[in-house]
Amino acid sequence: YKWLNHYKNTVLDRFDSDREMDDSIGDDAIAVLSEQDVPTTMGYHSENIEIRRPVENRLEAEGRDGYLAFEESFPGRAETVSMVNGAAIARQHDCDDDFYAVHISSHRTVKELRAIREAGYRLTGETCPHNLTLTSEECDDRMKVGPPIRHEKDQEALWGAIADGTIQCIGTDHIANTLDQKVGDTIWD
Repeated sequence: YKWLNHYKNTVLDRFDSDREMDDSIGDDAIAVLSEQDVPTTMGYHSENIEIRRPVENRLEAEGRDGYLAFEESFPGRAETVSMVNGAAIARQHDCDDDFYAVHISSHRTVKELRAIREAGYRLTGETCPHNLTLTSEECDDRMKVGPPIRHEKDQEALWGAIADGTIQCIGTDHIANTLDQKVGDTIWD
């Protein structure tokens, strides 16, 4: 099961849903998962849209464009806050050992993941190859992924987290797109 937290408070319009996606849906889903007598995993995409969306709107209104503006529109703190919140919900259902924090990209998230694992949380952390091999300064619109490829400081933190076991998995999260599907007139398209 994958909880795409970046759809929070956007599904009514996007997916013609009768219920908004908020923490109550995740809470209900984790409660059901925790009751299963079979192996389950909650893949959790950490992104606090309530923090991220105003930043993105401001940057776009200012006319900012390019990959560095795109990266800035996904503040590392928004990823971190979301990961901690999701893990806390999972722990309340004694399901944190089935909680899989996907696509960790920020040094801030690495720091908090390490802290909550030291506090006894049993969740799994994952990052992606592009976050380990590229920095945002090297990227252009073709590398537009969410969460974005970040800076050298983030990359170094990710490698350190792999080395010390804070991050236990590297996953591609590969989705094939053509160049026409991926690149628009601006980074926001």
